[in-house]
Amino acid sequence: MKHILTGLALCALLLPLYANAQTTERTRTPRILNIQIETTVGSSKRVIWDTDKPTVGYVDIYEQTRFAKRFTSPGEPRTHHEVSINGLKERFTYQAVVKVRDPALSGPEGFTKSNTLTLKTERGTDDGVPTVVTSTVRVYFKTATTAYITWQTAEETRGQIRYGIVKGLTDHTTTYPNSRSSSEGLSKVHDAVLTGLKPFNTYHFKIKATNKDGNAAWSSNFSFGTLDNKNLERNQKDPDLEALTISNFQPLTQDSPNIGPYTVTTTWKTNRPTIATITYKATGGRTYSIKTTAPKKLEHEAVLTNLDPDTTYTITIKATDGANKKTELTGIAVTTANGPPRVNKEQTKKTTTTAKTTTQKKAQTQLYTASDGLYQAHDSEDVWTIMLGQRFKLAGNDSLESYGYGTETITRLNKEDLAHFPAARYAKKPKDKKVYLLNQDLGIKTWIPNETAFRSYTGANFNNVITVDEDDLNDLVDASLVRIEGASYLYSIDKDGKKHLLKRGEISAQSQGLDTSKIMTVSRVHLSAYPSGSIIP
Repeated sequence: MKHILTGLALCALLLPLYANAQTTERTRTPRILNIQIETTVGSSKRVIWDTDKPTVGYVDIYEQTRFAKRFTSPGEPRTHHEVSINGLKERFTYQAVVKVRDPALSGPEGFTKSNTLTLKTERGTDDGVPTVVTSTVRVYFKTATTAYITWQTAEETRGQIRYGIVKGLTDHTTTYPNSRSSSEGLSKVHDAVLTGLKPFNTYHFKIKATNKDGNAAWSSNFSFGTLDNKNLERNQKDPDLEALTISNFQPLTQDSPNIGPYTVTTTWKTNRPTIATITYKATGGRTYSIKTTAPKKLEHEAVLTNLDPDTTYTITIKATDGANKKTELTGIAVTTANGPPRVNKEQTKKTTTTAKTTTQKKAQTQLYTASDGLYQAHDSEDVWTIMLGQRFKLAGNDSLESYGYGTETITRLNKEDLAHFPAARYAKKPKDKKVYLLNQDLGIKTWIPNETAFRSYTGANFNNVITVDEDDLNDLVDASLVRIEGASYLYSIDKDGKKHLLKRGEISAQSQGLDTSKIMTVSRVHLSAYPSGSIIP
């Protein structure tokens, strides 16, 4: 009996100690263990770590001490964490901090973080060889003498089809006697019409893709059969006669961010590469028309301009593919957002006595894109003209007369209302084909060397390039520094339009006396269009 009591007394003594230990464990701050950083591909990383109790975790990425991105460990609280880090600049040094939280604890006791880690990214491992996406190769509208072929490539390439009646086809090196280039130039989407074919024969073909760097690759072999001259009605039963369709039109809802008071950004898809014309008008109003230009596309975008606020517009889209097959989508209605009314230029034009005759003034204003009014924010001296639904800042009051205005025609409004007009991105001078990329916030511009570079920008359309007075365009200084978005390397552009790699980035730029607060972001295709100069140390 004595021993039993002694045991009970011991348990009574140990239970509080055990309970305290359990309470201490539950309230203990978690610890981070065994941090590893692995490189996956190029600028992609994986951060791996353990914790000594279940936690939720994440990795914060900093760029030169400035917070950049957060990546979260997926799933429920756990003791082993793996987080994939992507979307970083190539060849750049970041700082990373691992942070974890015990969800069972509130307050600072449940949170801990690692020391600052260094995370260096490398250049991507792209071998530069283009790829024909074989699953996209299609043959349409076979007749006795023609066929229409479409395909896609993984990057922008120039396409060529080699084809013929090949006897004893054995391997990829077989010679094909005929060739036809894609009609699209440098593009991801391609098509070609083969003509002069022989009836009731099997044709083999392969596709060559050549990217902007001159790297080329060939697809595997494909084949199709032409029809018999005496049985052309079979063509109507051929399963490849897929109807041309327009689908996925946007915007469909009034709360779409693509709907503004003066512009609407529309997008749609076609099942074959097409050129499209989109027309739009308000009831009783003028009909506007925009025609997309080459290259043909599967995914389309058009910005509707010259719109009035809180007005319903009826839209029609007509599409034509490379085989001249047509379709249209009608009955689309979109209502613009609320906003201050557009100024009617004809009602507000200043009437003044001037040395120029009326004929001379009309000729001068016709050199520029038609202006839909002048606007100025209440708290700013900047004056903006509105062209094609886009705002462009004028150099000063001397510019007003160039567009047929005087100072009394300026509409003043809140800066939030002015922001309804998107800033113009592309502009040119009268009688000059050279188009410039603009960054009006930084007060800089840079010329776009060719059409391929221009079309590398999402939504770029020559119909939306504004023509402005030379003095106004020159008020934007030529950008002396450019870089690709997300890239760490920096280039200077000299007066001859050559690019020079700055070996030490902004340090090299500052040593050359260049303003590193005014860096123009350009597309990769645009940058490659500049001729190369020497490297600046």
